[in-house]
Formats: sequence, structure tokens, C-alpha cells
Amino acid sequence: VGITFPEVGTYPISYNLQYNDCDETYLGTLAVFDEDIFPEVPDLSAQCFDGNSFDFTAEGTYPNQSTFLWNFGSNANPQTSTQQNPNNIQFLNPGTHNISLSVYANGCDNSTENSINIHEPFNLNITATPLSGCEPVNVDFNTNLDGNNYTFDWDLGNDNTANTNIVSETYMAGNYDVTLVAVDKITNCPKSVSLNEDITVVPQPSAEFTLNADVFILGDPIVITNSAQYANSLTYEFSTGYTSNEESPEYIPPNTGGLTIWQYAINEEFGCIDSSSVETHVDYEYTFWTPNSFTPNGDLLNDNFSPVYKKIKEYRLQIFNRWGQLIFDESGENPKWNGNFYDGTPCTIDSYVYLINYKGLDGSWHKTKGVVNLIR
Repeated sequence: VGITFPEVGTYPISYNLQYNDCDETYLGTLAVFDEDIFPEVPDLSAQCFDGNSFDFTAEGTYPNQSTFLWNFGSNANPQTSTQQNPNNIQFLNPGTHNISLSVYANGCDNSTENSINIHEPFNLNITATPLSGCEPVNVDFNTNLDGNNYTFDWDLGNDNTANTNIVSETYMAGNYDVTLVAVDKITNCPKSVSLNEDITVVPQPSAEFTLNADVFILGDPIVITNSAQYANSLTYEFSTGYTSNEESPEYIPPNTGGLTIWQYAINEEFGCIDSSSVETHVDYEYTFWTPNSFTPNGDLLNDNFSPVYKKIKEYRLQIFNRWGQLIFDESGENPKWNGNFYDGTPCTIDSYVYLINYKGLDGSWHKTKGVVNLIR
């Protein structure tokens, strides 16, 4: 039975129940209200998807004791709320989302709807080439976005910034974290991204070494002292064709003459190299000494006259008497004068002039002369 009351007020009511031998009557009152419930959800500005957060306000007309039920949809967090003015409502995907608000008071209710919009996010990627190397390293940065629809704000990690979609930057030794913030010019929505790995720049290898002498005598070792920096591998090359990968090698040159030594200081991890060279010279060291007297008397002690030498290949020995007569002339590895003439006749006790031309191991000829005393 539908009953309509003519006006607001409190009305007595009663009803009687009869069943078999039972008879029961209920007496009471019924309050009739006339509530004005006209809720409104104000329009809200669209937001970017990343970090979206909406604050809603229940506006319109409703009694003070009203209760509220918001429904934000299944793609919201939270999906519903019973607060009058719920805050920090997040939506899990972009697009248009319908919002409903129901207000209840004294058995009366009314509802309203509105919608909010979330901008579609954009993808932002950055590339860098190369990612590492020895200083100085020039790195080229690029993005997947064009410069017409977006603005760019690069933090290049070295206190420098840039605002174009393509950037080139030179780095010295260090590690650098690079980030980019791009903003959609239409929606004003930002997007931030960092390189997956830092830009890594190491010092350039510096080749440097010293030798244990400025010039060398044939047979003496050349000892290298390494002073290279920022290298994890060394290679030495000699102009003789010899090579070594030791840090401080020793080497004995096989020949005399000019010698150039190159050092290559290498960072194998980053493929960097530096080189330096040293020029030196290898000479023969020879000694050549002649005694000033000898005693050819057959006692096997100091019976012959000849030079005392070291590292001499051959020589020519000539002996002259005081009148300039040549009385002895022989060449070879070790010619000796026994104090006789060519015919074997013993020479008299006297002073004689010697002239010696000798050849070093390097093929060069040298000459010396002097006086030797023959004593019997």
C-alpha cells in the first residue's frame, strides 16, 4: 500500500495483526522530512599520468548531517571513499575516468557524476656513445623525441647542462651520472630518465722511462726503469728488432751504433695507448797499452814486445831503428817482435820506434806510436 503524506511532520500510525486466535496492534509515529539534496562535483584540471593525485570536494546543497559515498572506478586507488572531501586519489591508467557522488540524509539521497582526464604518458629514452674511454672522451647523446614538441633539460653530470635533444659533451677523468627531463609542450607533462650506467672516463696513459746510462759499451746491459702512469700493460720495441712486455726489462745490444727504444703504455680495458722513445748509442770499449821496454834474453820472461789490448780485432806492428830503418813489420791478431832483424840477427841494446795501426771490433782503425827500449 502506498501512502502519501500531504506535508512535512510527524504522523501517528497503527496497524493490527490477527491470526487464528491472536490479535496484535502496533502503535507508533512516522516522521516525514523535506530535505534539499543536490550534490555537485566541481570540474578538475587534467593531470599528467606520472604522479597523478586528485583532491575531490563535495559541493552543492545537502544537510549538515549528510553521509557521502564516492565511487572513482576500478582503476583508482582507493576505488571508493565515504569522506566528504577525499584527497590523494590516484588513477592507475591514463584517459577519462567517471566519478560519482551519492549524498544521504534522513532517508533521502541524491547522486551526481563528473569525470576527470589524465594525459597519456610518453616514452623517453636516451643513448650515449661511447660510454667509456680515456680522457678526453667526447660523448654524443641522443633521445627518441624531436625538438618541436618537447623541451629538454640535460644534467650532464659535470656541472654542465643542455637544452636540445641532441647533445655532445667532452669529459675528463671521472664517473658521470647523466639525466634528462623532457616536457611535453602541449600537456606540460614531464618525464625523467637516467642513463643505465655512468659515463666512465679514466686518465690517458702516460708513457715515460729512463735508461741506466746515456751511452753504452758493447756487452753492457741496458736497464730500463719504467715511469709510465695509468697503464696496465707495457710493450718495449728496440730498433734491433727485440721486443719485451716486462715492466723494466734488461737488454744487451748485439751491435754497436745508434739504438732507439720505444715504450708503449697501454690501458687494455679501455683501448688507450701512449708512446715515448729514447735514443742512445752503443760503442766499443777497447784498451791498448804498449810497454816501454822488453828483455829478449831467452828466459821466457818479457822476451817479446807487443801491445797489451782488449777488444781489438787485429793490428800491424812496425819497428824502426834510430836511423828510420824498418826492421820489423807484421800484421795479424797478435804479432810480436822478438828483438831481431828480419834475418834473425839480434838487435843491439838501444831505443827503437814502434808504429801500430789497430782495428777495433767495430771496424774502425786507430794509430799509435812510441819508443821501446831493448835491454839484454
